[in-house]
Amino acid sequence: MERTRNSAINAVAATVAQTINIVITFVSRRIFLMMLGETLLGINSLFTQILSMMSLVELGIGPAIVYSLYKPLAENDREQIGAIMRLYKKIYTILGFVILGIGLCLTPFIKSFITGDISSVENIYLIFFLFVLNSSFSYFNSYKQNLIIADQKKYITIIYHYGLYVAMNVLQIAVLVATKNFILYLVIQIIFTLLENVLLSIKTKKMYPYLKEYKDCKIDEGIMKNMKRNVKALVFHKVGGVCVSSTDSLIISKFIGIVTVGMYTNYVYVTNAFSTLITQLFSSITSSVGNFNAQSTQEESFEVFKKVYYFNFLLMGVISVCVYCLISDFIAVVFGENMLLSQLVVTLLVLKFYMTGMRSSLLTFKEAMGIYHEDRFRPLAEGLVNLVVSIILAPHLELVGVLIGTICSHLFVNMWIEPLVLYRNGFGRKTASYFISYTVYLLSLVGVCAVTMLLSSWIAVTSFWMLIVKAVVVGVVSLTLIIIVSLILNKKEFLYYLDLFKKIIKRRAL
Repeated sequence: MERTRNSAINAVAATVAQTINIVITFVSRRIFLMMLGETLLGINSLFTQILSMMSLVELGIGPAIVYSLYKPLAENDREQIGAIMRLYKKIYTILGFVILGIGLCLTPFIKSFITGDISSVENIYLIFFLFVLNSSFSYFNSYKQNLIIADQKKYITIIYHYGLYVAMNVLQIAVLVATKNFILYLVIQIIFTLLENVLLSIKTKKMYPYLKEYKDCKIDEGIMKNMKRNVKALVFHKVGGVCVSSTDSLIISKFIGIVTVGMYTNYVYVTNAFSTLITQLFSSITSSVGNFNAQSTQEESFEVFKKVYYFNFLLMGVISVCVYCLISDFIAVVFGENMLLSQLVVTLLVLKFYMTGMRSSLLTFKEAMGIYHEDRFRPLAEGLVNLVVSIILAPHLELVGVLIGTICSHLFVNMWIEPLVLYRNGFGRKTASYFISYTVYLLSLVGVCAVTMLLSSWIAVTSFWMLIVKAVVVGVVSLTLIIIVSLILNKKEFLYYLDLFKKIIKRRAL
């Protein structure tokens, strides 16, 4: 019951926080575009992606250490918790300085990543250095929040992070309107990164005062051996993940142009806003799943997985249909019709979004079960397919080629290997039922999307208020259709969530 309660609190906190985040992010981005223009918007997006690539030095150490905390926390083994956190601190302090060093070495060559006229941009090297500084500072003390997350209390870190994020954006917007100064905008970002680290560090000390007491203890040999094994596997996961998620802007900037980076990332910000929400929701239950798996049979874990996988489809189905039907109208209203991309690009982008999002339940259980070693080479294959196909097609098909590269990496690598590894090593089962469900879900969603598009096509979006009207229509229609599909395909899982919802309402009423 405690696990369910923690998961529910974490999920609610994640949903509310990310909803606020979506609103403030797009207001901030709109004002950024108005005050600083398309070129700086593209540079901001490009440098963000370059720093994401530099996070490769972390090598997946974080998830491996978080996994190693599940058992000691469940058993209240304070000695081992203190020992693990001492190692965590040492490694992340080193990583912060490594990021700073790599960034300084890369700064003189930063212009070589940009195609297009940037003569109007002053202090390009200083701008990149400030990005590097912010990324470097994010490693100092930030490791402490992962102890709170592993202890099933992620809602605490969510409150701190998004509270400060909103405050930061309000201040950045004020600075942009008053001064149009990109340097000050970045300095504010650095200050809030440091502030978040300090506040979470203080909170962790209050919640776990015994960390000082056990900081000189040694990590158990079994835990250390398992941790090293997971880190070795996660190196490949990290490399592959960076190649897929952080290279698109670089390829677009090099082969197409820096302005196109800004246009494309407007769309990506929409899908990423929902991707972050989905990630937050599923990561909010990861520690609870890890705690459950440590005390349950494979059959019991599989029963829970089926419920989570169904929820994954329900969530991704409604959001994907809404994004597909509304994203072009949203971009036109918020950023202007001159920032629109073709419908083919939109179709491929939403397909990529759906395929990525449907991995959430798989990845949650893989992480909770510590299944890293078994598919350690998958991310390398994923990254290689993405890079090769994107680089070959980008000069000829531009954005379409880049998106085809990412879709191919999912279609030919992830879709087959991830469920195979989880089912075989986590549940002791074959994957036939998974692939049948995936295919049926996708085909039914295409039908839902077609009907929703048809029913909403009569609404002409000429203002923000008409966009809201269309969003309500699309949301209601898509949710209704997917619930009907659910009653046909997954009646058992649907009734489970309906019963859970009724219990929550009844408890609130008491």
